[in-house]
Amino acid sequence: MQFLKEGEIYKVIRITGSQNNFLGISFSENENSDLQIIELEVKPIEITKPVLKIINPPLLTTKEEIEQQVLAGLDSINESLGTNYRLSHIYFVPSDSCEDEVYQLLIAMLIRHYHNGKEFKERPQK
Repeated sequence: MQFLKEGEIYKVIRITGSQNNFLGISFSENENSDLQIIELEVKPIEITKPVLKIINPPLLTTKEEIEQQVLAGLDSINESLGTNYRLSHIYFVPSDSCEDEVYQLLIAMLIRHYHNGKEFKERPQK
């Protein structure tokens, strides 16, 4: 697992060999809001090393699937920690697979990492 921060976006990257996943979030400033997500945005990850360029990669994940998994994971981790974290944006790669509820796991790991004050490797904002 890699935990990164770019500007106001917190990211977790999971690379297993058979399945890779990217999840980025921005926290909502409005903690009194009943909404968990203000806006859902798709932002593809950029590959910086030209290893293999896939033209028109297959779309394996939809906004609706990501939103469902992330919100379920957010509810679960908020309940577990006794917190009320809210999100304003979710970023993911549509060609990543969302099998086995992986985004529920990723949001829980990211929130727990943040909540425990662990380090996010800072990257300059593009």
